[in-house]
Amino acid sequence: MIRRLIRQRRRIFIFSISAALAAMLLQGASLLSLVCLGVGLLTACIIILVAPAERRIIECMALTLPFAAALPLHDVASPFVLGTCTLILYMVLYGRWADFTPLRLRLTSRRNVILPASAADVWQKLIPGEAAAEEFWDPTLIDFEFDKDNPLVLRLRRASPSGVPVEGQITFLSKIVNLSCRYIHETNADDLPKGVIDESVTTVCLTPQGRAVTLLESERIHHALPIRLALARWLDDDLGDEWDSFSAKLAHKRDSSINGFEIALATQQSGR
Repeated sequence: MIRRLIRQRRRIFIFSISAALAAMLLQGASLLSLVCLGVGLLTACIIILVAPAERRIIECMALTLPFAAALPLHDVASPFVLGTCTLILYMVLYGRWADFTPLRLRLTSRRNVILPASAADVWQKLIPGEAAAEEFWDPTLIDFEFDKDNPLVLRLRRASPSGVPVEGQITFLSKIVNLSCRYIHETNADDLPKGVIDESVTTVCLTPQGRAVTLLESERIHHALPIRLALARWLDDDLGDEWDSFSAKLAHKRDSSINGFEIALATQQSGR
């Protein structure tokens, strides 16, 4: 659970500061500000641990709190205004309206992690197509097949929370077995409109650090993400969270990551 909170640190920080700022707007700099800072931190942690599927409400409330505190409202009206503004802001930040516009954001993530397995084992479980689908670390992978005309192109299907398999394609740009690879991943996941593709370029480098210990160095670049996906993945520390999930699977430990939560949800809905 500690790793989950570490990955969600951006949300926790934003909400804590927002709660303290709201208190300062109400009563100025005082002990109340520190109390609200702690309450904000605790509240964000509870939501992330108890209701991870609703975690995006945290940043919406965080942006609304100072605004509601600055308004000359009666105490009875404040909760109504806070709730209404939070709902409106949620639709603005995470509504699908922006998917239909040319508005796109670039998101670059770089994360390194020490894994409790040899480079060969990591390679087999991490790189799609290097072993049977059943051996892949993520159980949402249903099946895959290489393109008959281009062996560097891999088509795959994944389970999703909706129960409808999501299709994707991986194109390898370079590959050195058990050492490194670079590939383009294209998919229409996250309920994107027809014709809108989520495309990313991922680079993976493996360096043995000893017996059954491997350093994974990675970079993932999304060149044109819809606003809601870019914001959600940045706040989730998406790539780092994914490697936490992978590391837990390799070590046969409980997976408390957000990625692990979403994998469990997808496999449950698909009956896998």
